[in-house]
Amino acid sequence: MQRWNLLKHENFAEKTRSLFVNKTLKRWSLQAKTNPSLLDVGAGESPFMKDAEDCGFIYYSHDFQQYTPNSLESGMQNRKWEYRNHDYVCDILDLPSSLKFDFIMCTE
Repeated sequence: MQRWNLLKHENFAEKTRSLFVNKTLKRWSLQAKTNPSLLDVGAGESPFMKDAEDCGFIYYSHDFQQYTPNSLESGMQNRKWEYRNHDYVCDILDLPSSLKFDFIMCTE
């Protein structure tokens, strides 16, 4: 039986991303005030930052940890990953309740 690897099949990841941008981010931007704020929870490499900014959002990123590849540490280490400096580095539950965002997304 052949297994179907979605990530390798016909650019599945890029098609999914394009669908999210076209169906969700653009729709949100049409519903919002001028320059709405968007928090990307668990942003990782922030793959949606440019798309969000192109749609008019003020983009904020969050992740539980700032990633720096280090061959001395265990776990997944990949020097090709380019992590930006996140606006918020903490457990999501530790974000101050005073922070307000027009939209929050989590694509994990």
